[in-house]
Amino acid sequence: MKKRKIPIEKAIFLNTISSSAGLPAG
Repeated sequence: MKKRKIPIEKAIFLNTISSSAGLPAG
């Protein structure tokens, strides 16, 4: 279960962009 290599910073960055764009953070 160690296949996630996405940094938390990047996740927050993408989440912020999605929120700004009004897209679902699915």
